[in-house]
Amino acid sequence: MYEYVALNERKSSFEQLPSEALLLDGVPLEEQLYGYRTLSVSGREMMKQDIETVRRTGNGSIFLRSSYPSRIITVRYELKATDNAHFRELFNRLNKLLKGSQRELRFVDEPEFAFYGTLSDVGDVPPGVNTVIGDFSFFCADPFKYANKRSLTGTDTITVMIDDTYQTLPDTITVTPNVSTATITVQTGNKELKLVQGSFLANKPVTFDFIQQAVWNENGDMMEKLALSSDFEEFYIQSGTPITFLQGGNISVTVREVAL
Repeated sequence: MYEYVALNERKSSFEQLPSEALLLDGVPLEEQLYGYRTLSVSGREMMKQDIETVRRTGNGSIFLRSSYPSRIITVRYELKATDNAHFRELFNRLNKLLKGSQRELRFVDEPEFAFYGTLSDVGDVPPGVNTVIGDFSFFCADPFKYANKRSLTGTDTITVMIDDTYQTLPDTITVTPNVSTATITVQTGNKELKLVQGSFLANKPVTFDFIQQAVWNENGDMMEKLALSSDFEEFYIQSGTPITFLQGGNISVTVREVAL
């Protein structure tokens, strides 16, 4: 994983790059592929909403719900080679650099936010020349972009202050009970996470991992202890609303602000 502190320290070196240059897992393609240059990027702007309705008798329809679709980000680039052999070498290298799933996509003009996408399309390049303009696209199943991770630690209760315009799940919540207990309960607003029928030892941390959709401690997976009533997929953080560990002890939260 790329160090965000290092990213901030390197901002001055990015000044020589195109303003929309792609940072793939934190590193500009221009620094990994001599002869490559980003020309433009599309697909990072406003997002439409998908609207679900049912027809009604007479005029119009009844609104049911709205949601954001997945996002396609397209990078337009120029690639310059000195000869045919160099041309093939550059494209071989570019293919290797772009492979893989759920790559972290940052851009020089907004390096504090990341999208996550997988290469899904490539444009044709003209034959018979060693300087070409082309494009490639990433499919972002999740249309949102995420700010750098923040970590907060407290005792019994933590209050997180974030921009919660868009629903924001924490990355992780870790609790460490002061005394041994048979249950673990974490609450925020009217949402609750609860582990039952367990033996949770004093000073032994338990982690709710919302990215991996897992619950675990030092002994391994504990997902079977999660009560069916738990709001695991809807435990959204609301700015200024406390997150409370009812049994008492240390609590730590990692979270990333969400934006479009």
